[in-house]
Amino acid sequence: MRAIIFIAFVFAIVGCRVKELEKTGLEGTSLPEFRLLLKDSITYLKVNDTPTGYPVVLFCFSPNCPFCRAQMEEIIRRMDLLKEIKFLIFTSYEFSEMKSFYEKYQLGKYPNVSMGLDVDDFFSKYFQIKGVPYMAIYGTDRKLKGAFLGSVFAERIKVIAEKE
Repeated sequence: MRAIIFIAFVFAIVGCRVKELEKTGLEGTSLPEFRLLLKDSITYLKVNDTPTGYPVVLFCFSPNCPFCRAQMEEIIRRMDLLKEIKFLIFTSYEFSEMKSFYEKYQLGKYPNVSMGLDVDDFFSKYFQIKGVPYMAIYGTDRKLKGAFLGSVFAERIKVIAEKE
């Protein structure tokens, strides 16, 4: 019985650990220049054309990934906390899957969220990502503050985005 309690305690401690930032080698660099094909399938958004004065989160996802869906649900659930952060949410998967994801989570309701297709697969090459969900968080100065592979709590996103 003591062994079971001890094991449960260890899992609780490990589960509460703050997620470590990915080491990208790009920390402190400016927001990269790339484009996203928006849901209307005609318009391109240049990432650098997003409004200044706000932190920016680049969120790369797979439409079929349960961890990506959980991350999206966390962001939506805590949008009150994250409303001053501009989210650029994108995938390199099929356009129709991206659009279904957009509709499923009703992302049009959130003025601080834009969704698109990374048609050039720029992001995954630039960050050399090994999985999704993957987030790159830029401060108001448009410099990379941190990156995460895997799900992250909204509070942690906000803290990193506001880091000086």
